Amino acid sequence: MANYYPRRIMPADALLFDAAGNLAGVRAGGSGDEEIYGLTKAQYEALVTGIGVTTWANRATVVAAGLTTAFFTDVGIGGTYYDYLGGRWRPQARQVILKNLTSSVTQSSSTRAVMDFCTLPAGLWQDGDILECRWYKAMTTGTDTDTTETAIGTASGTYGTDLGLTTAALTNVNPVVSAIWRWRRVSATTIRHASIGGSTGLGAAGTLLSDVTSPDMDTQTTFAQLSGKLTTGAGAVSALRACTWTLICGA
Repeated sequence: MANYYPRRIMPADALLFDAAGNLAGVRAGGSGDEEIYGLTKAQYEALVTGIGVTTWANRATVVAAGLTTAFFTDVGIGGTYYDYLGGRWRPQARQVILKNLTSSVTQSSSTRAVMDFCTLPAGLWQDGDILECRWYKAMTTGTDTDTTETAIGTASGTYGTDLGLTTAALTNVNPVVSAIWRWRRVSATTIRHASIGGSTGLGAAGTLLSDVTSPDMDTQTTFAQLSGKLTTGAGAVSALRACTWTLICGA
């Protein structure tokens, strides 16, 4: 921010902004108001509202400005309000829907393919937080078995480190499968299962799954992924018809 300080805060409709969103001037009658020149529109609005409007990557600038509330434009559907309390950021609702699939995605190959992914900017998934994926698949045609697998990677379309939750329940005999799968972040590079694999993701299991060693989630953007792979790929088609990724605050 430039070294300009407002003598008094003016109503937003008294200000003139250029096409780039920078404060260009004030309307007639504003004696002395030239002292607010140099502020961007977003910076001026932050002064007025006490809310920083920025991206997740620039969250430190909000704290540096002495603000404890921010609207992150790149988190959640259409952006999300967060609070800065006790040294960490929390969504105001204490959970946020990061992504909700709006169009079906189909798979007809015996090669594993990422069918949906959720973008996790560096540091967004914090220790103790739960990441939840609710999904619904259908075998729309043909005779085959579709195996659903999950992973976390550093490229959205490239299947990454396996997250351990999987099911091969989708077949022409059982043409619909719906599951709720959950994971808890233990550290920047460790993920622990918070549900079981299988066709529902809920209930009991006879095997304890090991923690997952993931890419460093504090230093790079990662992508939680849901994939599919048909056994033969000989004419069958599976469709991911719903997939919702939710981040639940853990502390």
